[in-house]
Amino acid sequence: MVLVVHDPERGDLRELLDFELDLAFGSDENAFELTCADGLAPAEGQLVFVDGSEYGGVVDEASYEAGREATGTVTCKGRTWHGVLAGKRLLPDSGSGYLSVSGKAGEVLASLIGRMGLDGLFSAAADDSQVSHTFERFCDGYSGLKALAKANGRKVAMRRKGGKVEISLPPVVDYASKVDSDLLDFTLTSVHRCVNHLVCAGTGELEDRAVVHFYADAAGNVSHTQSLFGVDEIAALYDYSNADEEKLEEEGRKKLQEYQTRGSVEVEAHDDIDVDVGDVISARDNAHGRTVTATVAKKIVKVSRGVATYSYEVGSETTTKTSSSGTAESSGGGHAYFAGSGLTLSNYTFSADVDKAALAAVETKAVEAKTAASNASAAAGKAETAAKTATDAAEANAKAIAGKQDKLTAGANVTIDGATISAKDTTYTEATTSKSGLMSAADKKKLDKAIKSGDELMTTNPSTPGSTLYISKIDNALYAADKRFNVSGKMISDDGAETELSAVNLAAPFAGDYEKQVRIQPGSTMVMRIRFDNQYNGQFPGYPYGYIIVSFYFALGPKSVTVRAYNAYEPQGTGWKALDGEKMSSSSYRMAWRFRNKYYGIQEFEVTIEGAASGSEGRTSLSQIEMHLDRPYSGINPFLSKYAAEELYYPLTAPKFIGDLQGTADAAKTADKATNASSADSASKADRLKTARKVSISGAVNGSATWDGSDDLAITVTGDSAAAGFLAAHPVGFYAETSGADPNDYGGTWERAPSVGPHTWLRTK
Repeated sequence: MVLVVHDPERGDLRELLDFELDLAFGSDENAFELTCADGLAPAEGQLVFVDGSEYGGVVDEASYEAGREATGTVTCKGRTWHGVLAGKRLLPDSGSGYLSVSGKAGEVLASLIGRMGLDGLFSAAADDSQVSHTFERFCDGYSGLKALAKANGRKVAMRRKGGKVEISLPPVVDYASKVDSDLLDFTLTSVHRCVNHLVCAGTGELEDRAVVHFYADAAGNVSHTQSLFGVDEIAALYDYSNADEEKLEEEGRKKLQEYQTRGSVEVEAHDDIDVDVGDVISARDNAHGRTVTATVAKKIVKVSRGVATYSYEVGSETTTKTSSSGTAESSGGGHAYFAGSGLTLSNYTFSADVDKAALAAVETKAVEAKTAASNASAAAGKAETAAKTATDAAEANAKAIAGKQDKLTAGANVTIDGATISAKDTTYTEATTSKSGLMSAADKKKLDKAIKSGDELMTTNPSTPGSTLYISKIDNALYAADKRFNVSGKMISDDGAETELSAVNLAAPFAGDYEKQVRIQPGSTMVMRIRFDNQYNGQFPGYPYGYIIVSFYFALGPKSVTVRAYNAYEPQGTGWKALDGEKMSSSSYRMAWRFRNKYYGIQEFEVTIEGAASGSEGRTSLSQIEMHLDRPYSGINPFLSKYAAEELYYPLTAPKFIGDLQGTADAAKTADKATNASSADSASKADRLKTARKVSISGAVNGSATWDGSDDLAITVTGDSAAAGFLAAHPVGFYAETSGADPNDYGGTWERAPSVGPHTWLRTK
């Protein structure tokens, strides 16, 4: 059994093969709990379901484990389809006492789904059978549908179909001839006598109270005629204090019918029986000659490693319960009323007399309220005067310092923007590999063509809406590998002739585009290598633990796929390592293999694909080679920015200046807002100028001056050759190893990288 993860906006995302699912629905719960690996778990608000079945729902919460003993799994909880319906209410129309429906079953279901506002998730199966029902007031959606089904000899069934959950009302199935001890493990409770005399007490008091008697015979038939007496009679009281005789006739009969049962049974089914809520099963104990027939009230489904088991709660055990109660919304009596002080009750009519004591109490409260209002008015006047005084003082302060603010002018190489002072070194020339400087025209051209932070790759095949592909704008660590690493490949024909792959074919598997393909003819073999010798230490730039996904275009799959890695991490054994793999899927619209990399110091990956002997057009079409990484721990991993900000690999966003420029623009907007601030706010901030402040500039240049706002500010800056040399020798993206020193003390912005041995730092700004 495979579980599909679905996003309401992006469609089906992936399939889960290894998971634990505990799902229950019917009389109560209507919820599920899902446990699976971190990184594959659905997010809150996403859907999970077994396609074509009734099993699924919406994820409401997720629990993660952290710490040294974390299992690497996520536990998700949510509502089943039944729970979603139970969260809605079927309300009567305005001016109506009850909601009633009648007509074709399919049209009735569609109208109820629309009334609950769930037509984006549910659909109604076509059914021309006639149904009708009047719902209880304010019942929930799922209970209402079950009551509608039961009243028409049907059950509520659901299945995921065509992108929605289809609801239908098929006939109830009686499994009496199919279920016995060979298919069930059950605990049977047999009841010889249940409640068979129900005294229904309604509105009124004492001898005037409405009373109706109902009786059930040995077969469970309910009427007003008694047939069981003496020890066989079991009587109970149904206290329905605000119901008249007509209501008692209706509700009392139903209540006694609910009591009629031959017993109860708890069922645990074997794998070869799968029934629905609402179906009827019979449990027979051949050893004792006992049989109990009951309706399935609740179904529990548990899935572990793709294997489903079912258990059921059926029937309702009835014993000698002697009382019950009910309420109704009728206007009838059933409650004793007593007249209080100043009140009289005559012929169901209340009259009120206000005495002097009551008037005196009201008069006292009125005087107190008037005094409080007067005091509040006086206080408001004082507050208004204080507010005006404060406003006048703020305006006076603003005028007093306006002259000083107007005298602020920028000197050479210095700019003033609001409360921000910036300086620039205009002595820089064009940057070289050995010193800092201005960007060259050639570098700017490269920057303009770079992939921008936030760019999205195609994640679905436009020819097949809703299909799940193995391409992601964030998670694919081999995206554009032909541009970032050293990729080579060759095609070997069946006669042994070798041909080097073209640049187009080397780029296609890493383009993030499912429509780009590399064709492998029958009998031919393609070998592609991804080397990291242009990276730091000649190895994969980060933690390489994860999965390599090799996917093919639709059904154009290969005869075989193998992947191996060259491991340079000595504790794991250096040399070529064959990666364990498995075929993920082989449906008509996607085909992929998945290989697990568990080695650390990866210098090279090799993918070998043997073309199929036959197939559509007699060829194999490779679409993508991807790599989806594990999270080594919950902290920030500086090698991959996907663990911090949702961006691509650092080399793809190499011109991170794009983000810096965006930040500068945002700062300018903030400054504009500050300029428009009220004069009173500016006046309060200007008080900070009473104390002289020292302004310093450091980095590639340095200088300082003390300024109290009384005159122009001039800062003389000089180049800091040591800082400039350090930054030029260690550009953004550079990795440095230290014995404990922090390179942030020497210039630039550095982040600590996980490492074995010396401390490793990555310069990010």
